Amino acid sequence: MRHVVEVREPDFIPGFGGLGWSPDGEHIWFVKASPDAKDAFALWRVPFKAGDPEPTGVTAARLRDLHFHPDGRRVAFTAGGPKYEVWVMENLLPPLKVVK
Repeated sequence: MRHVVEVREPDFIPGFGGLGWSPDGEHIWFVKASPDAKDAFALWRVPFKAGDPEPTGVTAARLRDLHFHPDGRRVAFTAGGPKYEVWVMENLLPPLKVVK
């Protein structure tokens, strides 16, 4: 077991579907919320092997339920409130390297 990232109060990582591995296994993606911004959730990533968390610039109300496409270039998530919407972002990551 290894400690990868820590978020300190008043920021927090919500406990509902805001965590995922990139398909290449290089990053762990997570949703970070800040009570300073009402219902705003931001998508972050942290390199698994070593490094600091990086903001992606993606922010949405109640962002959650991350699901990566196997090619690693698309991610689907839900966001919004009071009704929720399904969103898809394309070209999120560079193409995966194919090892032969």
